[in-house]
Amino acid sequence: MLKFVLLIAAVCGAAQAIDWCAMEAQYCGTKEHIACEPNSFKMGTDVRNIQRVDIWSEIQWTIVERHNMYRRRVASGQEPGLSSASKMRQMSWNDDLAYVANAHAKHANFEHDQCRDFDEFPQSGQNLAIGWSSQPFTNFTAALQDHVDMWYEDEMPIVRDRMLSCVDKFTGTPNCLEAGHFTVMVKDSNNAVGCAAYTFEQLMDGNWWYTLLTTCNYADTNMQNSPIYARGAACSACSGSCSNGLCA
Repeated sequence: MLKFVLLIAAVCGAAQAIDWCAMEAQYCGTKEHIACEPNSFKMGTDVRNIQRVDIWSEIQWTIVERHNMYRRRVASGQEPGLSSASKMRQMSWNDDLAYVANAHAKHANFEHDQCRDFDEFPQSGQNLAIGWSSQPFTNFTAALQDHVDMWYEDEMPIVRDRMLSCVDKFTGTPNCLEAGHFTVMVKDSNNAVGCAAYTFEQLMDGNWWYTLLTTCNYADTNMQNSPIYARGAACSACSGSCSNGLCA
């Protein structure tokens, strides 16, 4: 038996070379950067046996392609009820975003961190998802794809059916944050993603559940009073080439 929940909002040499505490000083104000350690971000409660999931090339490809599939669907006007997008960018994997996502996910804490920005992405977004199972997770490619699918499929209808104005202006009234996973996935400027995942056991209602936490960080985030994407014919406002409805 599987249960999933959403929450709004790989280690490489290049990432290790970044001075994350300097990023905190430059971008976070009074908040803590999750990759500047030590910090006060708490470990999850009632958890044990925390293990990092190896986000190897097949999983990276699946995450990126799944995002681009949904972005292409919207950009090309193939999602009934939603306008096409004139300059939605194609996403690629970014190791630095993944490094910062790992700094969050290793805490086994299903809450957003305070700050994750850095020079390349000074307004980095974040999506979280968590799932529970009575059996250990084994197919991580499928499990992480399910998490990406949830962000889109659970929240796209909110914008399509009740909050179309969020496309042009991300607002508190209506509360576009209700669809915050979807909107960050299809924000037209979001050209990069990096994710991390951890398994652990979590005690709930007297039973230990096998748990999978996914953290994906993005190049850009939902910004108050800013559009999610510019309406128009697919690729009509790209500054460069076009690849199947997305600006390459």
